[in-house]
Amino acid sequence: MFRANTRRTGTLLMHVFDLSLLLIVLTFGTAAVGWMSARVALPNDLESQPSQSPVGNVQEILGKTEHVAELRRQLEKKTAQANELQKQWKKTQTSRPDLGAIVAERDRVMEWLKEQDGQPRQEEGLIAQLQKQIEETGNQLAEVSVANRKLNTQIAKVSMGPPDTSVRPPPIFQPNPSGRAVPFMLSEGRVTPVDAPYYGFAQNADGSIQAIKLHPGETIGQALADGSVFLQVLEKIDCETEYVILLVDSASFATFRAIRALLRKRDIPSGWEPVPGTNLTFGAQGGTQLGPQD
Repeated sequence: MFRANTRRTGTLLMHVFDLSLLLIVLTFGTAAVGWMSARVALPNDLESQPSQSPVGNVQEILGKTEHVAELRRQLEKKTAQANELQKQWKKTQTSRPDLGAIVAERDRVMEWLKEQDGQPRQEEGLIAQLQKQIEETGNQLAEVSVANRKLNTQIAKVSMGPPDTSVRPPPIFQPNPSGRAVPFMLSEGRVTPVDAPYYGFAQNADGSIQAIKLHPGETIGQALADGSVFLQVLEKIDCETEYVILLVDSASFATFRAIRALLRKRDIPSGWEPVPGTNLTFGAQGGTQLGPQD
C-alpha cells in the first residue's frame, strides 16, 4: 500500500512539473506574440523590413496564435489531470492507515505471541505438579487400603470371639457288652494311654477303680511319629472286639481332631468323652461310661 501511494505521489509531481514547463512556454509564447503584434503595428518596423511580405507575417502570427491555443488546451488538460491526481492523492491520504496504530498493534501481537510461547512451559510445570499429586494420592490410598484390611481383619477376629476350645457333649451311646474300650487321655495337648506304666490303678472301697496319671504322655507330633507309644497301642487293637475311647479336656480339642482323623483313616472304631482332669474313676455307682462312636 505504501509503495502504491509513493508511485501515485511521483506521478503527481511529474504532472505538476509538466504543467510548470507548459506555463513557462505559454508565458514566453504570449510575450513573443505580443511583441510580434507590436512590430506589425509599427510603420517603422514595416519600413525597416521592406523585403518581408505582410501576408507572411500575418500567417506566421496566426500559426503562433494557434500554437499558443493548442498549448492552452494542453495546459487545461494537464491541469484537469493534475486536479484529478490531487483528488486521488487526498483520498489516499485520508484512507492511509495510521503508522503509529499499526506499530502499536504489531507490538501488542508480538507481546501476545511471547505470552503464548511461555504458556506451554507453565502448563508443563502444572502437569508435572498434578502428576506428583496423583502419585502421592495413590500412595496414600494404598496405605489407607492396607490399614483398612488390617482393621477389617481385627474386627472379624473380635466379632468371632475367642476360639472355642471346649469339648462338645458326647452323644449317648449304648455300650457294647461284648467290646472292650481302649482309653487314651488327651490332656493339655498330649496323648497318654490309660494303661500301665502310664497310669496307676487302685480300687476304692465302693468297688470303683481310681486311675492316676504317672506319665506326661506324647505330643501330637510324637504320637503320630513312627514307633510312638500311641501307634504301638493302635497296632494291638482288634477292631472286631475292641474300640478306642478318647478322654478329652478343654485344652486338647485340636489334638482330639488330629487323633480322630487318624482313627477314621485306619477304620478303627472310636468314641470320645469330655473329662475335667487327668485322674479318672471307672466303675461303680454311675462312674464314667464309655461307648463307641461311629
